[in-house]
Amino acid sequence: IYFLIVVFLLILFRRYSVIAVNEKNKLQLAEHEQNKKNEIFEAKTRFFINVSHEIRTPLTLINEPLQQLLSRGDLSAEATESANMIRRNLKRLLNQVNQLLEFRKMETNKYSLKYSNFPVEDVIKGIVAEFEAIIHHKGINVHYAFPASFNVEADKQLIETIVYNLVSNAIKHLPNKGDLKIEVLNNDTDPSVKKGIFKILVSDNGPGIPNEEIRHIFERFYQPQHENNFNTSGTGIGLSIVKEYVEQHNGRVKAYNLGSGGCCFDIAIPIKGEGKILQEDEIQYVVSEVTSEKEEKVDEYFLNLSKQSLSMVIVEDDLDLSLYLRATFSEQFHVSLFMDGLEASQKINEISPDIIICDLMLPGMNGIDLTAKLKEDIETSHIPIIMLTAIHEEESMTKGLISGADSYLTKPFNTKTLKAQVVSILKSREKFKKRFSKELVLVPSDNTVVHREEKFIKKIMEITEKRMEDPEFEVPDIVQEMGMSHSLLLKKFKNITGMSLVEFIRSMRIKKAVELFKQEKFTVAEVAYKIGFSDPKYFSKCFYNEIGERPSDFIKKHHF
Repeated sequence: IYFLIVVFLLILFRRYSVIAVNEKNKLQLAEHEQNKKNEIFEAKTRFFINVSHEIRTPLTLINEPLQQLLSRGDLSAEATESANMIRRNLKRLLNQVNQLLEFRKMETNKYSLKYSNFPVEDVIKGIVAEFEAIIHHKGINVHYAFPASFNVEADKQLIETIVYNLVSNAIKHLPNKGDLKIEVLNNDTDPSVKKGIFKILVSDNGPGIPNEEIRHIFERFYQPQHENNFNTSGTGIGLSIVKEYVEQHNGRVKAYNLGSGGCCFDIAIPIKGEGKILQEDEIQYVVSEVTSEKEEKVDEYFLNLSKQSLSMVIVEDDLDLSLYLRATFSEQFHVSLFMDGLEASQKINEISPDIIICDLMLPGMNGIDLTAKLKEDIETSHIPIIMLTAIHEEESMTKGLISGADSYLTKPFNTKTLKAQVVSILKSREKFKKRFSKELVLVPSDNTVVHREEKFIKKIMEITEKRMEDPEFEVPDIVQEMGMSHSLLLKKFKNITGMSLVEFIRSMRIKKAVELFKQEKFTVAEVAYKIGFSDPKYFSKCFYNEIGERPSDFIKKHHF
């Protein structure tokens, strides 16, 4: 009997060991399948992200000529309608690209909600207006129901995307002459809605969603199999983005079929946001617009630029975009084009341009490394750089600005905005030049002017102050002590200050003379010799040209 008990225990142990091994294998298989699924999701997402970045440059080249055509005002009604159709679909494509990039930020926890206070009715009606052409074409009847004067605190851009995706899906699957209903509910309009919550309901009388599919529609990259199913085309991310954006607001979304036919998307979001409420001008949008008033000022400034013989370097690896930019700026600048970052870094020293427009992604050397190299080199550190990029991420923008870029513009950009940035940078340089001649030179040891090239200027000022008593001290002495080539030093100094080195040395000497005349009762000749003039008469002439009065009159004013 003991033998039978032992055999029974061995059989039992064997049975449970096999069960345990099978369970372990099942868990490992499930984990492997989940990892594989995550890898596929990541690969798909990465593919879409890369495509989104690549598509931004062509979008710029489509958008810009299109805007120029529409602004001409001499198109026929038919051509204008066609151009507007292109513009609407271009905006739709950009919207899809931006959605994916924002979605990726949320996946990597790099997105923070930008709360603002806004009327949700205006947002919804503004989105529906973008579908006006297809609504008219299909004869769709749109019905609204809104609470009176109802504002919410949320991320306006994300709410716009949520509504856009739901309306787009509904219209896509509605039959001709179908009905689309959009409602906003709160506790005042519907007591069943919890206090502090508002709902957006988007419903239609279309074919509805098969019951076996409805629980999967918010999954990323989900594509229904039934040939007549809901959402049979597309990338499979639109509704997953809706779910993600709603959950970012601590809300929830669900979908269900209506008894009368069609389906309804039901979104519930807190009315009050949990973050800081931003004002409209604090929120950064993807596309910056230039007002007509500012545009006129920019155009006026550009007309004057053509008289100044300025030069520009454009570093962009897309041939069409680089040629388009050259055509945009060729009337005001002598433009040099480079399609390789490394080649540009080797040639920019020779060109010594007044401004550089540089793409972020470049062969040879990327835009961030190129910018950093130019800003670290004393011969090129003064040249302002505008960085263009298809990568719409704050991290990339931060890296670009840290590397030394003076401005940063995301593709697709408007050339009016790019021109405005060029004007802004050049104007700020002009202001510095005027301030330098009036303030910095007036008081050589003044530290009030803060500028990236302050170190460079201060070194030249120190050399000049130290040796100005020497009548033989001239420009070549500064060149030798600075350790730069003569032509580059002169051009760099002129670009920063607006003065030649000869003018600067003379001005420094005259300003020093002003200080000496104010401090003690020196004769004109004594001061002339102290500051490096060997001829008092020539000194008096230079003093009068700089100060506007003769040295003798200046002395009388301060000592009698």
